[in-house]
Amino acid sequence: FCKTLMVARSAPFARFTLLNNRLTIRLVTGEEEQHTLSVGDIPQTLKDIFGIEPDPAWRGAFARLVNHSHG
Repeated sequence: FCKTLMVARSAPFARFTLLNNRLTIRLVTGEEEQHTLSVGDIPQTLKDIFGIEPDPAWRGAFARLVNHSHG
């Protein structure tokens, strides 16, 4: 990713989307949850939900994404 982090994953019960630091969970029931992640939450979310093991060197890029999304 250069300027935007965008990841999506479908599961039998939900669809997960991460756009920068905004995690959206859309359940098959139609319910939707949105969570705003901190810089520290992004690597764990990538690992736990999307199966991506982020490089620790990416932390600076995650910080820029979070700061950019706040204005």
